[in-house]
Amino acid sequence: MKQVINQAEVNLRRIHALGVKKIAIPLLHPLGCLPVVSKGSSFADCKKLVNLAVIIHNNLLQTVVAKLNKETEHSTFMVIDYYNAFLTVLKNKGETPGITRFETPLKECCGGVCGVVDEKGVKNYTLCDDPTSTFFWDGLHPIQEGWKSVYAVLGKNLTATLIKA
Repeated sequence: MKQVINQAEVNLRRIHALGVKKIAIPLLHPLGCLPVVSKGSSFADCKKLVNLAVIIHNNLLQTVVAKLNKETEHSTFMVIDYYNAFLTVLKNKGETPGITRFETPLKECCGGVCGVVDEKGVKNYTLCDDPTSTFFWDGLHPIQEGWKSVYAVLGKNLTATLIKA
């Protein structure tokens, strides 16, 4: 994990040296909440140990970003806190004004190998009846409404930070 963070610091320094004025660094989202991981709990809970590793990674990355900002004249580097935005949406099942409500947020809509059929044309996947009831399309990827919900949580702070001089 430390090697990844060290390389990220090197890469961010290189990007800054090229003259880029504002650099947004996304924190990892709670990987323990992915359907491919939460499947073991019948999609009831996020895997805490996996999320703990993500928290450690994100904390290390935020430390690097703070260090880099101290070395530059302006706050050139900013983090996008996907971790807390995802958790907010998942814990509230998206139940915030203007955000879709997800009945089963940890369960994917497309189970199996999405879009794949065998040599006889038989589907190797199943689809949920209501895609809007899930946050995730498959074992890894949020549906469009899922991303809209995450952005609704990030929204104003993200926009304000990006346009700050």
